[in-house]
Amino acid sequence: MVMGYDQIAKKQIAKGTNRLVLLTDGYGNDDPLITIKKSKEYNDKGIELSSIGVGESYNQA
Repeated sequence: MVMGYDQIAKKQIAKGTNRLVLLTDGYGNDDPLITIKKSKEYNDKGIELSSIGVGESYNQA
């Protein structure tokens, strides 16, 4: 996710829509609170996030 945010930040458009679309099964090793904090940091910089759960039995939480 952070790698995607960083790529968008390099080409960020002032007064435009800057959005990361994340396709995920929802499972990972990161602490969810850290992931949320990082996402909020980029959101404050004007980069939005859309997350789409994929696969069977993806982790909705």
